[in-house]
Amino acid sequence: MRKLLLAIGVIFSITLSLSAAKEYVPITIGTKGHPTKNTTVKRAPMYLSLEITYDDTTHVVEVISEEEINAQVYIKSEDGNILGYSSCLNSTFNVPSGFIGILNICIEGEEWTAVGEVNIQE
Repeated sequence: MRKLLLAIGVIFSITLSLSAAKEYVPITIGTKGHPTKNTTVKRAPMYLSLEITYDDTTHVVEVISEEEINAQVYIKSEDGNILGYSSCLNSTFNVPSGFIGILNICIEGEEWTAVGEVNIQE
């Protein structure tokens, strides 16, 4: 019985240490539209099933969506250089080795945009 509990404890601790390397990136979602157009209609905030994670052990950014959404994903450095591009949402990006700074993740749909950023420190 002790061996079984010890094995469960070891597996549980390994699982916690592996999942601790992934960091969920907060996302800000906005709509594309006419900024000068004044509408009085108050609408509920847009909800999209998007998730962005950054794994600091493998240096991988992963963009995940449960739905089929037409969107383009850009990974940019602080100064605006494009480090990665994908024409579909469910994609992974390898962060260049030695990259230190803020990494911007920009997702552009037909009528909306989503932005997130990760501070990468080596």
